[in-house]
Amino acid sequence: GRIADGWMSRSATDLDAIAEQIAAVRTAAAEAGKDPAAVRIVCRGVVRPGERVGRLSGSFAQIRADADWLGEQGVTELFYDLNWDPVISAPDTGPERAADRAEEFLTALAPGR
Repeated sequence: GRIADGWMSRSATDLDAIAEQIAAVRTAAAEAGKDPAAVRIVCRGVVRPGERVGRLSGSFAQIRADADWLGEQGVTELFYDLNWDPVISAPDTGPERAADRAEEFLTALAPGR
């Protein structure tokens, strides 16, 4: 917030605590004389469909609800990080299968679903 126009979380960010991190960024922006509301907050969200093991996991409906919740916490942009998906990240997964799996995510998580 002090030196940039935005902040991006890392893949290991505790999303349940992201509101506190956003507040720190916005406070730093305000202390630097910037408009804290203008600071972009980008969440790198690791998606884990299947078992519910935290934010952005479980059913696609739960993941979409978590995306809405993140917006309520102050996240202005969310990108779904698929790098940790076991199908996409498997060394023996070919490019076509990885692309098909990514398409599954895009279709299931598209806005308005």
